[in-house]
Amino acid sequence: MKINHCNIDFNSYDVWFLYDNATDKNRRLLLGKCPVCRKDIVALVEERKSDGRIFVQKEVGAKATKLIDDAIYKKDVVYSESELKIKQGNGAPLGLCYGDNREIKNNKGEVVRIRVKRCDWYGQNETIKDEKIA
Repeated sequence: MKINHCNIDFNSYDVWFLYDNATDKNRRLLLGKCPVCRKDIVALVEERKSDGRIFVQKEVGAKATKLIDDAIYKKDVVYSESELKIKQGNGAPLGLCYGDNREIKNNKGEVVRIRVKRCDWYGQNETIKDEKIA
């Protein structure tokens, strides 16, 4: 997502998705560093539930750092964009998953092993159980 500071638009390096509160929904905290002045920039984006109006609160420098470190927002964080990239990058299934059960047979056609995998719709899978049949 884009942040504007020093008359330049730049991408945020992380986005924290926050829980909804009593008055707002679709809450996001955009974290960035201005490439011109090198200050921390934080933008809190919220959509009011009553009329759907979007509010943006932008803080720069020490106030931005305080907003990041503030315990209120840290306990409100559901997930962050960087966590999603890490989870998708390491090959672990993400989101809605399904099971893939396979029987491994020897040359006589007897089942010698059963493999259970958890798979997602992005092509990533993870072996949950690999059981040898005696």
